[in-house]
Amino acid sequence: MMVALRSDFQGATWQPFASRPTLTLADQPTAAIWVKVRDGAGNESPPVVLPLRIAAQTDLDEAIALEERALDRLDGGEHQAARTLITSSLVRVAQSKARMLVLLTQKHDKRATVALVSLNKIAAEKTKAWALLHTPNEHKAREALDAALELERSLAVWADAEGIGL
Repeated sequence: MMVALRSDFQGATWQPFASRPTLTLADQPTAAIWVKVRDGAGNESPPVVLPLRIAAQTDLDEAIALEERALDRLDGGEHQAARTLITSSLVRVAQSKARMLVLLTQKHDKRATVALVSLNKIAAEKTKAWALLHTPNEHKAREALDAALELERSLAVWADAEGIGL
């Protein structure tokens, strides 16, 4: 059998069949695992893709996963589905903001201020993308979503290093 994280199987090698193959995943909430098998005569099966979703640990993780799905829907021309996912992502960002407000007011933790500034920027980019999906400027919606995703990923890395659950 051959198992890979890429559809072209680059870097993968044939290995004996295993009911539970081992594969190291990138630090992402979603992945696609590609699998194919061959028999003793060397006949290969067509590749099969297995989508995988890793459970989000925080609201920010879930917001990132929702936004990635929104980008996939946007790529497929499914604007309404993308808007729905962006809306759900905005709810998760709002939940993170509420958690940071509690941290700021109850514990006077200045790190919460840093997180709130970033979360506000993320929400602004997502809101802009949501609004632009109604216009012929779809590419600008994608740019706004990409900017929000970059901010979210940076914030998630910072929050993990600081021990803050967003």
